[in-house]
Parts: sequence; structure tokens; C-alpha cells
Amino acid sequence: MNTVQNTIRSNKLVPAFCYDHLNKDYDIFMVSTSEQYIPSGAAFLDCEEKPDVRAIAYESGKTFYILTTGGSVTKNSLIAMLRSYEEGDTLSLREVRAEEVKPHILLQLLLNGLNNPSHPMLRFNNLTGKLLCYRPEWINRDKDDFNWGLTCVEVHVNEDMACSLRAHQMSSIRLRGKMDFKDKKRQFRDFPQYRFANHHQMLKRAGEQEHNADGNFIMKPLKDERAQVGFLNFASWDEFQMSKIGVLYDLYGCIEKELSEYVRLDFQTYPITKTLPLRKADLDSFKDVIGKSVREKRIRLVDEVQSSTSEAYLGDIAEKLREMLTGVEVTVGKRISSRCYNICYIYDRPHYEELSAADPHTVSTNGAVVQHITVENFDYHADAAVMNVLKEMVIKNDVMNGKISLVDWPAFGFTGDWIFGIKKESVKKNDLKAEATYWFMTIHPNGGFEISGMERNLFNYSAFDELMDYFDDVNVMGVVQNADGARNLIRKTALYSVPEFERVGDILKREAARDEVGGIGLLSVCRGIQNTKLSDQDRQNLEELIGMIDEEESYGKKEILGQIRSRSLKQKISEGLYEDTGVLLKAYLRSQGAREQYLHGVVDINYSEIDDTHAIYCVGDIGSGMKQKLERAAVIREIEAVGGSDLIFEELLPLMGVEFVRYGQLTVIPFPFKYLREGIKMDV
Repeated sequence: MNTVQNTIRSNKLVPAFCYDHLNKDYDIFMVSTSEQYIPSGAAFLDCEEKPDVRAIAYESGKTFYILTTGGSVTKNSLIAMLRSYEEGDTLSLREVRAEEVKPHILLQLLLNGLNNPSHPMLRFNNLTGKLLCYRPEWINRDKDDFNWGLTCVEVHVNEDMACSLRAHQMSSIRLRGKMDFKDKKRQFRDFPQYRFANHHQMLKRAGEQEHNADGNFIMKPLKDERAQVGFLNFASWDEFQMSKIGVLYDLYGCIEKELSEYVRLDFQTYPITKTLPLRKADLDSFKDVIGKSVREKRIRLVDEVQSSTSEAYLGDIAEKLREMLTGVEVTVGKRISSRCYNICYIYDRPHYEELSAADPHTVSTNGAVVQHITVENFDYHADAAVMNVLKEMVIKNDVMNGKISLVDWPAFGFTGDWIFGIKKESVKKNDLKAEATYWFMTIHPNGGFEISGMERNLFNYSAFDELMDYFDDVNVMGVVQNADGARNLIRKTALYSVPEFERVGDILKREAARDEVGGIGLLSVCRGIQNTKLSDQDRQNLEELIGMIDEEESYGKKEILGQIRSRSLKQKISEGLYEDTGVLLKAYLRSQGAREQYLHGVVDINYSEIDDTHAIYCVGDIGSGMKQKLERAAVIREIEAVGGSDLIFEELLPLMGVEFVRYGQLTVIPFPFKYLREGIKMDV
């Protein structure tokens, strides 16, 4: 594995295949249908249960691929086996050499063949042309040992070689009444059913005789639920294994062990041109702005639920607001006030849909600032939830007044106007073609702005028409233009940044090992630390530790750590022991040095200029004071300078160093796009 520090390390795989070995040890067959497409749940996509079929890879369309052990099966016997399935008579087959197969399909075939029940912690399952991995701990088993479902992670390589790790939920068919089958194109009968095949808890497709059996699953969550597997957790070795990156760590180990003769994998890296390191304490100034604005404007709680408990509930919210914002005036009423910030208490959308009643979400507010909270989803006990509501109202007030107040825009030092643009598809009605609208926000150096919405008009040319053309590319999610007319596009990609997961996993595994340290080695490290700069408390603690060490004894990690009071002294002793003995007392992966070594590109805002007209960037968690658990990956966006322009996006990186768009997190595109979306909702 070749990685470079100070890079954005992406999930784009760079394979080096050994085609000679692949063609010698494996046969590959391309299978096509004469129908328009292969149904995603077709039974023959699970024929890997047949002898000598190692793997199947299927994405979509009319073709899938079969990998078999070399010389173990003939073309005629394979086509006969396929045609034994329903709709199998529509299939045709031809043998292909490894180098004829698209690289992402070939790699997916090899990965799907890792159906290895001997792995102690991870199960690999090639089901319906996909690779699904899960941990035994992810099975939802009750006290009677019945399996109600399991969570799994699909490992998929797309045509651009981007590796995705997508969580899925399999649910027991006993729970079908709690599943949502509103999509008439895919009802319960259309879902393949799976079951555990053996004591290794490997999954297989349920056969005809097993269909609708009590222990079967389908890949579908219950209504209003979704599969959840965190992206990265380095709190401990056990927590790391339960994350998506933990799955990748084990998968990569299996690839190196079992497939190294056929493929070597690397990850595409991009040198970091600029990093914007951030501290949480520096990002809280917007809360003072919110407090000042709310106190000036006052708050009105509007009861549109009118239940027996709603009045008391809004009274509790009023007390919460007065507690959080000393001096704020809060009133409760039945009507919206144009002079106040209005928090309207309503039901969620399905409530009004079921009653065919007017939905307050869509009712015009006649120029008043209104934010809705719902019976079903709002928790006023959480300060973050309350602050988020207040923040949304201040943004709406800014949009109505045409002036950014949440941040000091002039402090960014822009000397000219900036334009931010997006495309919004209109809702299709009555079989008429949906017309797209284009929205642009022009921000002046003083923070004042205008928002304009328009449709294409061949007879009325505007200065924005050229900007509209860029949105013909479906991956373009935004356009920015500076005062000189330079234009950059922001594009979606399937990429995200990954940490140095091999090294992180190895460190956590070493930390979890039940090693002991000999007294002589421990004394040597402690005496070496005596000669370094220490606080009085740490020096006293160190002398106490030295006094208790017996050179003839060995000491466990917990025993040593239990005698050390401060984090700084623990880290010094841990680093010294690791350097001298290879025993790791504790991993300090949140430190600045560790972040730079193992998490570069995963935390803070990182920008990489690829050439004169292309760059990428990603926005991760705030590095300083970060948590040990990252729920989501840092998505990589692509920047392109168009129309002969230079790259200008680097100037806008500070506009993502704010927490008020995604409360408590950095925003992944410049915050003016949030204002623009609010302007669209408010139809300014």
C-alpha cells in the first residue's frame, strides 16, 4: 500500500490486475438476456450456490458476469443450469478473457468471490450479484433465538472505480405488515427472500420449497426506519470493527491474503493544496447574533394543533426559550404576527394527507418569519434542536431583508459581487413536462444581496442565461461567479475521503492486545520521562509510579493506566513504552499529530488543485476537539473552471467554515446556497 501524508485519500480504487494468473485459474462468462432488462431479483442471479460457481456480478441492464474455477464447468453445462431457472430461457452466454471485462466488473467479481465462512468477525455473502458483509453482532436476535433482521454493508465498485459502503437492513418476513410497499412496481412478492444456510450464519437465497418460510428475510427496512452503520469509530478496537471503515479494514486484509496473486489495490490520492483547520470555539459567534436578533424581534408561539395538551406544551417551550435566552419576550397565541419570529406548532405532513386537510407547511405566511415544529418530531429538551429553530428564523429574516447578518460578510474581504446559482426542477403535474427554474443570489461586498428566479426564455435574454446552460450536466449542483466574470462549477461525485484505515486498525488492535510490560522496561521509560518538562502534579505522580514498580514483576495495561492521573502523562508513558517495547497502552488518535498522520483529508476543510481548471475539495468534521465517532464520510466535490476562467473556488473555502447550516457540523457547500434554498422556499 502506497500512501502519502497530506493528501486527500479517496475511495477511488486503482487496481493492478495480473491477467495471466486470472485467465489461468478462472473462467469468466458474460450472460445476456433477450429481454429489455434483467429484473434485480431474478433467481438466476443467485446461481453461485451451484458447484464451481465462485461469484456473480450484476449492476443493472441486460448483462451479468459469472466467475468459475478454471476448467471446472463447460459452457453448455452452465447455460443448461441457467435455463433451469424461471426466465432462464431468455439468456445467452459467451466466455470472455479477464482483460475483456471492464475493470470495475472484474474487481467486483473477485470481491464477490470472497464468500468465506472461516473469517472470525465478518461474513461475506454474494447475494443476487452483490457483495453483502455483516458482523454476527448486527443480527437482531430475541431471547428465543429468533432472528428478526440484520444490518449489512454492501461493497460496490462503480464504473469510475469508486468503492461505496452502503448500509442495508434485512427484515424478517414476519414483519411485512410494518413495511411500506407504496411503490406499486415492487411489492412484497417481488423481493428475493434469504435465509441462514448453516451454523456459520451464511446467507443464501431461499429456494422454492423454502419460500415464505418463517426464518426468511427480505432486504427492506421497516417503515420510517433505515439501516445505520457509522462511517468511522476509533474509540476502541471493538467500536472500530462495527463501523464501515472497520468492514473495509477486514475486507482489505482478505484481499491481500486471498487475491494478491490476481490484483493489487491502491487508493487514488490527491495532494492537498490548502487545509482550513478549524476550532469549534471559533465557530460559535453566530449564536450571539441569533440571541441579539431574537431579543429584538421577540418570539410568538402559535398553536395550530389545538389539542388538550398543546397549550401546556407551548408553555414549557416558552420557559425553555426564556431559560436559554435571558431577557427574550415570548408570547403564545393562535395567529401569526408579522412583528415577531413565529414558531408554529403543527402535525407532520402525513397527518394532513390522511385527513385531506390544508397543510400548514405550504400555507403562505404573508411576509412573516415562520418556522414549524411538529408534534411527532420536535424535542424542546434538546438545546441544539431549539437553537436550530431559532437559527432558521434568523436566516429567513435575512432573506426577507436582503442582508446577511449571521456572519460578518465584509470580514471575508471580498471587494466585488459574487453570484451563486442553482437549478430547481418544478414538480411535474397532469402529465405535463416539468419546467426547470434557475435561481441566482448576488451578494455585494457589504453583505446585501438579491435573489432572482427565472425560467429559460428564448425571447428574453438575461445575464444569467449562460450560467443556466451549465446545469445541462446533471452532476452540476451549483455555479459561482466573481466580479470579474470568472466561473467555477461545483459537481457531485461518488467519491469520499478515507483515513489511513490500515494503520488506524493496526494501532487499535495493538491497543486491545492483552500485553504485559516488564518492570525493567517500565522503569526505563519512566526514568527517561523524569528528564523532560513536567507539571508539578505530573512529576509527583511519576515519582509515585516509579516507587511502586518492581523490576521482577510484569504489569498489565489497565494496572499501569490506573496509576496515572493526567492525560498528558499517560500519553508520554504510552508513547515511550510503544517506542521501546512495542506495547501500546493507549491510542491517542485525536491528537494533532495523529490527525495529520492518519486522518488527513477526513477532518477540516481540504482543497486539492489538480490542474489549471480542475480541483476537488472535501469537508470533514472539525479536527480540533473532534469526537472519536464520525457518522458520515467527508464527500468529495469536483470544481471546474469554465469559459476560459481561472479556479476561484479556493477563495470561498471560508464560507464552509460555519456551523449554522448543518447545526453542529460544517457545511459541505458555501453557505450562501443555504440562503438561496430558503429564498426558493419563501418564493422571494
